[in-house]
Amino acid sequence: MSLLTALAIGLGGAAGALSRALIGRLLSGPFPLATLLVNVLGCFLLAAFTAALPTDSTVTHALLGSGFCGAFTTFSTFILETVLLFRSGQPHRAAAYLFLTLFLCSLASWLGISLVT
Repeated sequence: MSLLTALAIGLGGAAGALSRALIGRLLSGPFPLATLLVNVLGCFLLAAFTAALPTDSTVTHALLGSGFCGAFTTFSTFILETVLLFRSGQPHRAAAYLFLTLFLCSLASWLGISLVT
């Protein structure tokens, strides 16, 4: 990885993390609206960046994809990978990835809480 790419990821990551924190502060309440909004917006942005940017624009992909969207939400990456598996004619693999991620991450969270409390 080049220094420019690493700097782009860091700059994008800082902007993504700050954006997520700001949305969280603005939309706090009894329903996790901020998280829902961030995940939906992150999915849209990552997919739009992936579709719109030329594949050879490595630094821009690093800034907006790995950097901004990566720090904003990793859920966007999970959903994009699932959609790309479906679109590439691998519906069984996509369904397995979707199910395993939701199930195993839920189980891991439950275990994490259970082991600590």
